[in-house]
Amino acid sequence: MSGRVSPTEQIHAEIDALFTSGRDLAEVLEDVARLGARLLMQHALGPQAALSKSTGSRVCQAIVGE
Repeated sequence: MSGRVSPTEQIHAEIDALFTSGRDLAEVLEDVARLGARLLMQHALGPQAALSKSTGSRVCQAIVGE
């Protein structure tokens, strides 16, 4: 059994961690919005783009401005 985490599960974990980070709520919501946009792009681009670090990540980062 692999310990690999799907990109979707990773983003969900990052969102959960933001709400327990103790940071200012406005900053947390901004980061959640950015991660949400990345999650939407992963779904829109399909599984092959989400699995391809060289393509999917760059496209998502360019769109959400990271």
